[in-house]
Amino acid sequence: AIAYPQQPADPVIGIITHPVDQCGPAPAGNVTYDQCVESFYLRWLEAAGVRVVAIPFNASASTQKWFLDRVNGVLFQGGGLGGQRLADYVVMVERVLGYALDRNAQGDRFVVWGTCQGFQVLAAAAARNVSVIQGPFAGMYPLMMPVNFTLAQPSSRLLGDANCPHNVREAMLTKNSTLNWHHSIIEPASFAQYPSLGQTFTPLTSNFVPGSTQEFISAYESPHAEVYAVQFHPERPPYEFSNDLIGHTAGDIAVSQYLANFIAAKMRLNNHSFENATDVEALRIARFPRVDHGWGHKTYYVYDPEN
Repeated sequence: AIAYPQQPADPVIGIITHPVDQCGPAPAGNVTYDQCVESFYLRWLEAAGVRVVAIPFNASASTQKWFLDRVNGVLFQGGGLGGQRLADYVVMVERVLGYALDRNAQGDRFVVWGTCQGFQVLAAAAARNVSVIQGPFAGMYPLMMPVNFTLAQPSSRLLGDANCPHNVREAMLTKNSTLNWHHSIIEPASFAQYPSLGQTFTPLTSNFVPGSTQEFISAYESPHAEVYAVQFHPERPPYEFSNDLIGHTAGDIAVSQYLANFIAAKMRLNNHSFENATDVEALRIARFPRVDHGWGHKTYYVYDPEN
């Protein structure tokens, strides 16, 4: 008999898709691909031993919950949504965040991760206000930067002295090791201005907009749940070569790999599982068409079977 990989030892994460116009041109053919996932996230997580499925951003609440009950965690991608589409997306994020906080409160250590706009929308969901996302600010498109640790960093799960390797913390603190590629920010003051945001997330690192005194938070975690997010892009330095400002040093890669391994380890702590491994195999993002845009930038195009 074939020994199929089993959860949670071989965890499965669901990446929330984006509307297809957030990515490059979709492949031609008879199928209308209305959603996409950037392959950086897929390759980054697979290198840590994680299997990856797509969860449609516009799935019904019941379909979304079907996925959440079976995956070991969820990732919110970076992106450029704005206006009403951003507001609608945040409503969906509120639902996922609420699920995660509720499950963790019951001892089910379900994982949520957010990168860049994923970081921002999780903050907006916690604050219950999209205006917590401030901007635009120039000078970080892209820009490698070190981070400043907050007073909460030493005892944190994500970056704490007891958990995060010294070389990773040293690279983050002293080297241009985190890839920023954004115009919008979450200000430190917002964690006091919006009490629900401060109660849900604890800032771990901060940065300053180049050439200004404008500070922004660049990493946070929930003190109550396995929910984490970073403003920077750890998934891109190992794979993307489209811009000479993207770092590829040993320190940059160590930061990237540590964070992917951290997510994988946390997802092994809950018992969510699909009914069988072949169901996971059928849903893997890697089975969808992929377009190579050059210089390491590849995109998977998916469609929502409900539509």
